[in-house]
Amino acid sequence: QEAIEVLQAALARKPDFAIAHNNLGNVFWHQRMLEQAGAAYEAAIAINPRFVEALNGIGNVRKEQGLREAALDHYTRALAIDPNSAVAHCNIGTIRCEQGLVVEALEHFSNAVALDPTWPLPHSNLLLTLHYADEIDVHRMGLEQRRWNERHASRFVSEAQLHSGDCSSGRRLRVGYISADLRNHAVACFFEPLLSAH
Repeated sequence: QEAIEVLQAALARKPDFAIAHNNLGNVFWHQRMLEQAGAAYEAAIAINPRFVEALNGIGNVRKEQGLREAALDHYTRALAIDPNSAVAHCNIGTIRCEQGLVVEALEHFSNAVALDPTWPLPHSNLLLTLHYADEIDVHRMGLEQRRWNERHASRFVSEAQLHSGDCSSGRRLRVGYISADLRNHAVACFFEPLLSAH
């Protein structure tokens, strides 16, 4: 709420401050206030039609609202302005994958990975989408899995701590479920019966 108030105060002083409109859109987006986020992103784009971050932002809002073609239009505009936008490539790849256009999706995810090798999301999307290809390239899938591990996971191995708890038989096993995206993941649809069986 404080961030909203600060940004609105800044906009009261300078209504044509496109970055503030975009940042306000980001705050609303993270609070899942889609109508307000959309309005803020649209205001940023009205001031600066070449504002790539705002175009991606309004695309995300439209996608969340189920307006996939409108989202794709915004992502495509963002990519036309900045062909090196890993975010736009990733967003277009997601839409194309949902449309069943696997070859196009793979191309966009691959571009996003090449443009930002440290960002795990497009790389994860690439790995998942490889499973949908008409002809699964097992060699490429293995190669990408190793690359993903090298870039995004292997650095955590040295930080991992071995469990030193009681391993005796008969001891009650306590299980915890942790996921950064469980509420948005397909697995969430099937997870409640698992929890209720505990």
